[in-house]
Amino acid sequence: MRLHLGGDVSASQFSDLLLKLSNGDYPENYGMMAIASHLCTSVTTVENLISKITHTLRSSR
Repeated sequence: MRLHLGGDVSASQFSDLLLKLSNGDYPENYGMMAIASHLCTSVTTVENLISKITHTLRSSR
């Protein structure tokens, strides 16, 4: 997977997180993993997810 985030400071952290997850090297607690909130966006509905994604795509152009 390749991704260009246009100078986003957290891009390197996110990339490192993905590598750790895929390699099975990310720590877990009772079968669950805690990911830093600044690397995530929580949504409660599919509509909210679509809105977040399309808003991000539109604002990055």
